[in-house]
Amino acid sequence: MAGIDWDGKLGRRARERLETEKAIWITTVSPDGVPQPNPVWFTWDGETVLVYSHFQAFRNRNLRANPKVALHFDSERGESDVHVFNGTARFAPDEPSVDRCPPYVEKYLSFIKDELKSTLDDYAHDYSVAIRISLERLRGFN
Repeated sequence: MAGIDWDGKLGRRARERLETEKAIWITTVSPDGVPQPNPVWFTWDGETVLVYSHFQAFRNRNLRANPKVALHFDSERGESDVHVFNGTARFAPDEPSVDRCPPYVEKYLSFIKDELKSTLDDYAHDYSVAIRISLERLRGFN
């Protein structure tokens, strides 16, 4: 987490959003150099972001070629609440599956059941690629 001032105004608000937001946008780069932003569900452990990617998502291919990513939140308050992270992603096959990751289940189980109309088992099958992202830089506005 070198390079991020978590104690400054921007860092404090970014940390708050990492702890409370339901979705974050991840931007990977396709092999032909085109940025590919997609919203994803995530958890944050105080050091890294954990994302479970759909096993057929193009982001997996993109990350194999280039692990550098950008992450950002929706800006509900306009230009005054912008937080963009740069980081490095790595596949994390040793992470538990979605259905065995308590922070993820606690955060998203009701969405999986109520909004996606899915079971936790089916969701865990489809979103079976664990990705850990180290946050290296933060920029934005409060």
